Amino acid sequence: MPFLDKKLHFPKLISRNELRVTVIFFAVGVLVTFLLFEFLLSDVHYSSAKGTTYRITMDGIVFGGAGTLFMGWLLPLVCFWFKFIRWHLAWIMMACLSVSAALAILHYEKRPDALIQRYLGKYSGIVHVDEMIEYNRYESSGVYFRLGGNTSTLDDALKKTFTASGTHSKAAQGDEIKYINGTRQWSGPNGEYCLFIQTWEGGGFEKWKAFVNADSPR
Repeated sequence: MPFLDKKLHFPKLISRNELRVTVIFFAVGVLVTFLLFEFLLSDVHYSSAKGTTYRITMDGIVFGGAGTLFMGWLLPLVCFWFKFIRWHLAWIMMACLSVSAALAILHYEKRPDALIQRYLGKYSGIVHVDEMIEYNRYESSGVYFRLGGNTSTLDDALKKTFTASGTHSKAAQGDEIKYINGTRQWSGPNGEYCLFIQTWEGGGFEKWKAFVNADSPR
């Protein structure tokens, strides 16, 4: 039959001449995805005197690598199809998406003002943050604050809301108070108000969020 003699022709997704640039394109996409994961999982070190730095951790490398194995292909795959218009367009799309993702992570997850508002809630407006360190660790994540300003209001509300589970002396700093939700409070060498808040799911963080976002101090 005549129609059986006709051969079906499918367009090639990748020509022989494009193989090298396609491999490079996907390798760059995977690398960018890994770097975005590292930025998302990095520790934030903020100082009112020195500014903000971001530090890569072993936990970030491990979990960022695992995330890249599962999702590293997504960014280059989405942008790959633009190469049928022009390769330059595919590269531009990947650059735009990468920069947009980095800016979104910075704005929502790594900006000191956003983190201070997230962890201190209504008390962020009455205290002054001299130093903040956000630790991203598996089952031991937390955030450290060294505070000034009107810390007595925060301290009074903290003591009224949470029951202290114990105290112990810290050399040259006075007593450290540990609360049942995992929060710890102590005085720094120069009398600063120091606070450590556990942020992993099993550490009572939901109770802390309810505390700092309540309508009024309890």
